[in-house]
Amino acid sequence: MSNVREERLAAIHAIHGHNFENPDLIWEALQAHGSPIGRIGIRFLNQGNKGVALTGDAVIRLVVVNNGVGNNERTEAIANRIEALLSNSTLAAICDTVGLTGHIVGNPSQGGAVSSKLKATTVEAVIGAVFMDAGFEAARASMERMGII
Repeated sequence: MSNVREERLAAIHAIHGHNFENPDLIWEALQAHGSPIGRIGIRFLNQGNKGVALTGDAVIRLVVVNNGVGNNERTEAIANRIEALLSNSTLAAICDTVGLTGHIVGNPSQGGAVSSKLKATTVEAVIGAVFMDAGFEAARASMERMGII
């Protein structure tokens, strides 16, 4: 494992709080589309972190629905919370607030710029990576730690 990778993974552990069995998953979650990392283990990253982000999007929705139904909330309130929470602006703000933005491995052609969409995708990817590594409760705990819920 490279020093850069080790340093980034150690730094973001404080953000998500999960001890990964497969640290390749969280490393993948940090890769923007076009990052210089084209492969992690046996996985090719043709689209950066978008695969684990898709999983994370679904998990965030599931956690919010599960919490809302468990609290006997109206379905409209749950749907509104999901819509607000999963907006790029909300997730990008979370990315900045928890200090995740500086650990994203970006596309070199972007000159270090990190868009709101990439920040949002990375938050989803981190939650997706936690879920893929350890399941629902671990993902929910990371969401709480990151201030998503």
